[in-house]
Amino acid sequence: MTRHPERIGRVRSVLGLLLTTGGLLTIISGVIFILQSGGYLGPESSFMVRNADWTGYGVLITIVGILITVAGRALRR
Repeated sequence: MTRHPERIGRVRSVLGLLLTTGGLLTIISGVIFILQSGGYLGPESSFMVRNADWTGYGVLITIVGILITVAGRALRR
């Protein structure tokens, strides 16, 4: 039995909010990587521009961000 269910609920809520926020920021970072590697965002010349490796990194970062966001949302329920 838990002694402080309301405290556990608050901790879960705060942790869920932090994970959700971090996940959304990670998704934004991944999308920026994808757009930069495609040449749609950022400077005209960069090591990331038109580089398929960075497109792959952006996709992976976006997927990780989605997973973190889903975990954060699940904790807030």
